[in-house]
Amino acid sequence: MSTLATPHDGFCKYVLGRTEQAGAFLAHFLPTAIVAPLDLATLAPLPGSFVDQALANHHSDLLFSVTDKDGAPTLVYVLFEHKSEADKKTPLQLLRYMERIWDAHVKDGGSLPLPPILPIVVHQGAAPWPFPPTFESIVQARSDFSLFVPKFAFHLVDLCRINDADLPTDPFLGVALRVMKHVQLPDLPEAIAAAAILFRALLQRPTGLDFLKTVLKYIFNTTTTPRRKDVWTALEHAVSPEGDKHMQTIAESWVEEGFNKGIIEGMNLGRAEGVQELADTIVEVLELRFSSVPLSLKERIQKIGELDALKALRRKLRDASSVDECERIVSNEASH
Repeated sequence: MSTLATPHDGFCKYVLGRTEQAGAFLAHFLPTAIVAPLDLATLAPLPGSFVDQALANHHSDLLFSVTDKDGAPTLVYVLFEHKSEADKKTPLQLLRYMERIWDAHVKDGGSLPLPPILPIVVHQGAAPWPFPPTFESIVQARSDFSLFVPKFAFHLVDLCRINDADLPTDPFLGVALRVMKHVQLPDLPEAIAAAAILFRALLQRPTGLDFLKTVLKYIFNTTTTPRRKDVWTALEHAVSPEGDKHMQTIAESWVEEGFNKGIIEGMNLGRAEGVQELADTIVEVLELRFSSVPLSLKERIQKIGELDALKALRRKLRDASSVDECERIVSNEASH
């Protein structure tokens, strides 16, 4: 599938593109009558994209196959489509995807009757989805032509209509969907604080820290600088008692990756601008960790002109638990 330019689509694809999380999503959100006959252990991602090429940078589609529990050779295609804004033309887009899926099925040797397709739309807009989830709703109503109008509905998961308490409790899926729901709203820090138990559980999983780092990148790519600081502080408190350690690990890895304003990447560390960039990076990390960093402390860090000294300072500041401790560490380094 092509790379998505929209952070919302890309993050949704990152979360639901994993079989375990896609299965947990289906088990949580589908009506029992639909999900009960499915053997979710057979859920498998299918390659390829069925999105129109002209829309490839604006929409995501994820396709999975799953079979029934009774062992019959029935195949059900599950199509996830993500929307960060409500779109009245969604049924038409889904119809195109479904036709392409069936066409590919036949070309690959599949026989009739065609396997059913379950289209699911995940909507994370700031306002509720305002349109009916049916194809008939976008066709001019005429009773004499009703026989010739395609009739299907899609299953809509409208995050802004779902209470946080009713979202999944699985740490990966629960954290991701809460962030998706609130990332465009002013209450994101409060939502993170309320879900502290999920964030802590997430960090107990082997890949939890990497997942949290991806969640933070998504947030930082879709929010403004003032909100980033609030989010960072909320996360530090949410993942206590080891919040500082985890968040500092993420901040340091960002420095190494060059994430956020091209930090480190392409920098010639032997040149003066490299020294300045590293000093700015140290200040930026401190601003993320602490709600306020004195101007005098920033200036002292930025006056350190040796690259090795800045690297040593960065390592020592990792374990600092307060601004006062940072002040002492910087003073000691500056006196050497």
